[in-house]
Amino acid sequence: MFWDGPPSREGAFLGDDTFVNGDLDVAGSKLAVETTGSYGQRRLYAVESQQSWFEDFGTTQLSNGVALVAFESAFAETVNLGERYHIFLTPLGEANLYVSEKTATSFTVRPIGIAQNDIAFDYRVFAKRRGYESVRLEQVSLPK
Repeated sequence: MFWDGPPSREGAFLGDDTFVNGDLDVAGSKLAVETTGSYGQRRLYAVESQQSWFEDFGTTQLSNGVALVAFESAFAETVNLGERYHIFLTPLGEANLYVSEKTATSFTVRPIGIAQNDIAFDYRVFAKRRGYESVRLEQVSLPK
């Protein structure tokens, strides 16, 4: 439990789990409170977006100059990979890499020019949440 002060908030949920069935609108920031070993409790803020995106990331490597990265099936069932999705690559060594193909089940990475044919790289994938593909910057009326 993080909060041990007097009851000065509109509401406090002190259990191990809170479930909301429906949308949760927040007119303020969303954050996590983490306890650090050297700096006490600190706030970490959520990244916000204009659309509903889910992300996945990992590390893999080229083999003979190519890497076929298949989407994990549980992640694939939460997003619409038939829509445009985004991939960001970070080589873990001296190399230039690019995505040569995207499908609804995987993506392919290759080196540009002469590079190590077994270089490792990190990747980050952003895909639209299934069922929310066309939702963008919805207008909100706040209660009075």
